[in-house]
Amino acid sequence: MDPQIFRLFANNEQPSDGMAKIVQELIVTRRRELELAQREIQTLQNRLKELNPICETIQQSISDLSALISLRRLPTDILGEIFLHCLPTYRNPTLSALEAPMVLTRVCSLWRSVALSSPRLWARLHIPFSDDYLDAVTDEFHAGDNAEELRLKAIKVLQLRCNVVEEWLMRSGTCPLDISI
Repeated sequence: MDPQIFRLFANNEQPSDGMAKIVQELIVTRRRELELAQREIQTLQNRLKELNPICETIQQSISDLSALISLRRLPTDILGEIFLHCLPTYRNPTLSALEAPMVLTRVCSLWRSVALSSPRLWARLHIPFSDDYLDAVTDEFHAGDNAEELRLKAIKVLQLRCNVVEEWLMRSGTCPLDISI
């Protein structure tokens, strides 16, 4: 910037006609520069709008890939400890395939192996005592079936449940048991 213009800032003198013309030209030049800078900002903001979804997709991919490495490389003893924290805390686990420890055996072969080889995971059990097995039997009961067939079906369902309980208890190994009925 012209030193004479700086001098005008330092005092309260009126600029000469020539100096006023220089200042006016400088204002026009600076406005063009501002306009160019604002256009560049708008271009960059538009580019940012384009790049943000791309970055989010890449970040999600990184997260997914990291999960492959971190979770699948977790030592099995630590995974077994994590599984223990999946058990219900306010009651003993049931024979349900929808809750731990049973559901843990259905995720992948590694989890199945770890769950089945973790005796403490199987040391607690709630055995519901009800006649809900009759629903399974009567659903299959047809009008032509006789009472003996119905009784045999009921025995079969109960035997299957007994087998599941026996298998559960075998998985607990030598751990102290906590069983509720």
